[in-house]
Amino acid sequence: MTASAQEAARLLSRLAAEGATVHDLPETIRPASFAAAYAIQDAALAGAAPYGWKVGPSNQPGTLAAAPLRGAAALPSPHALSADDAATLGVEVEVAVTLGADLPTDATPDQVAAGIVGIHLAYELFRSRYADRKAVAFPSLLADHLSNAGIVLGSGQPFDPDLRLDTLEIELLRDDAPVATTATGPTLDAVLAQLAWLATHAAARGIPLRAGTVILTGARIGPLPVTPARQLQANAAIGSVTLTIPS
Repeated sequence: MTASAQEAARLLSRLAAEGATVHDLPETIRPASFAAAYAIQDAALAGAAPYGWKVGPSNQPGTLAAAPLRGAAALPSPHALSADDAATLGVEVEVAVTLGADLPTDATPDQVAAGIVGIHLAYELFRSRYADRKAVAFPSLLADHLSNAGIVLGSGQPFDPDLRLDTLEIELLRDDAPVATTATGPTLDAVLAQLAWLATHAAARGIPLRAGTVILTGARIGPLPVTPARQLQANAAIGSVTLTIPS
């Protein structure tokens, strides 16, 4: 691990703790490749295994990218945000899976399916360490854990290999008023293929996917700002997830 990766990880961690932003990482420590961005992620982990991951398509057609989830653990739903956090966070409504078994380092989609114990509705808490995340190159975004600031894990159900994820209807309510709906997403086969890639990717970094790991499979709604709202609730056939903002 290089000194520049460690310096970049320290800077991003400090910005996350302070709720501050920069225009981009300083040029001397700015990653120019996916490999350099992953080295910064690894430096932030400091040898600890994350409780979860996010995975999805990168900015390069036909390729995937992944990032460890920030925080010590998934937050349970319903979760109350502070007013300060609510003012600076966005949310994405996502489908998350939890693993009930360790995955092989070269897991096939069928082995991934056998290792999934539950499927849940979740919020990804979304906050960039960049003043304008659309103005920086993808490796800088990747080094910043793809803007992850934690997750809220909602209710779910046992994994069903026949679930039609691609037509799963999800509705988001802001203070009981509908604000967004979707009934489109990746197929279950596509999600299992992404998780198989992640199993190999994580193992290559020395942090294989273990039982209990939570994995976000991509945004279905959002990102949307949390405020103005006192409650955000998302509902689907698989479960629900709720955020509240105290008065």
